[in-house]
Amino acid sequence: MVKDIMLRYFLNDTAKLNAWYNRPHKLLDYRDETKSPKDFIDEGNGKMVYEFVHTLLEGYYE
Repeated sequence: MVKDIMLRYFLNDTAKLNAWYNRPHKLLDYRDETKSPKDFIDEGNGKMVYEFVHTLLEGYYE
């Protein structure tokens, strides 16, 4: 369900997706800067979904 909400919210709006992905990170920045946010979803590795859920759980998403 969270994945569906995230996909509906972001995939139709690249500006929102990029703004969220490029937000300041409170934790160590472990992202692969050579790939775009959509690449993570296209690859199906769940990294983007993990980051989104982690952000929600930590109360950082605005």
